Amino acid sequence: HFFLSFLFFTLNINFFSAHLRILNNLSITCFLVPTMVFIDSKTKYPGGLKVPDIFSKIKNLFGIHQSIYAKPQLVSDIKTCYFYHTMDIPNYGLIEGEWDLRPNVNAYYGNIDFDQKQVLEIGTSSGFGTFTLEKLGAKLVSYDLSPDFSWDIVPFYKNDTNITETSMKKWISKVNKAYWFSHKAFQSKAKVVYGTVYNIPCQIGKFDIVTVCAVLMHLRDPFLALQSICNHVSDTIVVTDAMPEHILNTRKYPIIFRPGVRQELTKPGSMGTWWYLSPETISDFLYILGFEETTISFHKQLWKKPDKSYMEVPFYTVTAHRTF
Repeated sequence: HFFLSFLFFTLNINFFSAHLRILNNLSITCFLVPTMVFIDSKTKYPGGLKVPDIFSKIKNLFGIHQSIYAKPQLVSDIKTCYFYHTMDIPNYGLIEGEWDLRPNVNAYYGNIDFDQKQVLEIGTSSGFGTFTLEKLGAKLVSYDLSPDFSWDIVPFYKNDTNITETSMKKWISKVNKAYWFSHKAFQSKAKVVYGTVYNIPCQIGKFDIVTVCAVLMHLRDPFLALQSICNHVSDTIVVTDAMPEHILNTRKYPIIFRPGVRQELTKPGSMGTWWYLSPETISDFLYILGFEETTISFHKQLWKKPDKSYMEVPFYTVTAHRTF
């Protein structure tokens, strides 16, 4: 690694990982040259600490930070995109996705006022929510995975998770491209941050409203995710998810482990879905995290079946306000 420098220094830094309970000794020697310095690093990292992690720690130590916001991608070929939601794109026309939220979009987002609100959209996908909420007057930051981050894949022993992860990363790249294609077409002012929901950068700040729609069912640890997300909510959080109607009607099961239903493992997309979470469970999660005032509403959204016809799928939305 080469860096512009006029200094000669030797750093000996000890990193302690509480989770891994490993003491990693890092010795870095920097040799002075007029225009650059060569850094030779020797480290033990049996717990998985990698060289990029080390240099990230060094940059943090010296207060060297780069912007958390992604640079816009220039996407001109729509064939490289994957649209998860149906959208009517300016100067292009209607693009059909797996879900069409347009007929009941207000219910999907809790029927709340977004005008002039600072909003963080978790799980922006191809951008339908971001561009819709911008039309309602919101000022948006979109947050989602990029191919640099991994989906929480169900590690079913009969499937090769490496192949699944590679496939997911290619799919995520196409979804990211769909977002940027639409971002330009809508002349959006939204900013984008890529990362995992478990480790949202603190620099992103707090927002009047945070939306978490059709996300928690895809996460190995939905409570940990909500805990991370709630650190960035100053007032209102909107959590929307799908749940089969027969379960919603009985409310017999607060949480269902979806991969436990064996036939689910043979369905497309099943390796990326973990839970059915009842709205009462979400309300309980949020109560623990300081959101005691919650309302629950129900609605249906359109999903495109393999035969290209649409069916209504039951959803719920939990809207909660911070009380602590």
